[in-house]
Amino acid sequence: MSIGDDEIRDLFEAAKLVLSGDKLGEAREDIRAFEKWIAPLLAVKTEGVEPTLYNFSGTNRLREDVAIARVDNHKFYRAASNFEEGFYRVPPILE
Repeated sequence: MSIGDDEIRDLFEAAKLVLSGDKLGEAREDIRAFEKWIAPLLAVKTEGVEPTLYNFSGTNRLREDVAIARVDNHKFYRAASNFEEGFYRVPPILE
């Protein structure tokens, strides 16, 4: 399965990419390297193999929803030494 120069040009045109004359050889080599890489994957027989949707077959253990009392954030704001306009002011770490 080898892709010719016309197919490479069609591929670049479909992808709306500009392929200059000197880049055709480079693209050809890249596509041929990709073909060599993917050939063993295409040779794997997958007939009868069920598709995997999830790699974990266990079930989630959901905890019971329990209402809890919220912390009063204003208590923390008042305790902060330098809190203004909704932000904690801290000393700069970079000069």
